[in-house]
Amino acid sequence: MSPRVRKAGDGELLGSLPFEYPSEFRKEYRAQILSDLEEGGDGASEVLRAGWDVFAGGIAMRAESLWRDLRYATRSLSRAPQR
Repeated sequence: MSPRVRKAGDGELLGSLPFEYPSEFRKEYRAQILSDLEEGGDGASEVLRAGWDVFAGGIAMRAESLWRDLRYATRSLSRAPQR
């Protein structure tokens, strides 16, 4: 696969996964992720694997954030005065 096609594919890959990572993370690390993808292998399987890694990592970050929010809400509600 040529570098030009590969680079365009990587951009589309990350562009198609806009909501997996929080926006602050995407803004800070997008360039590094693209750079890492360009240094990877040349095959389509490498692009798919990288896409899966991006997707899974983003979902894990969202799940961790949700878990923290639920723990905080539970603690806050348990400390709230009873009526």
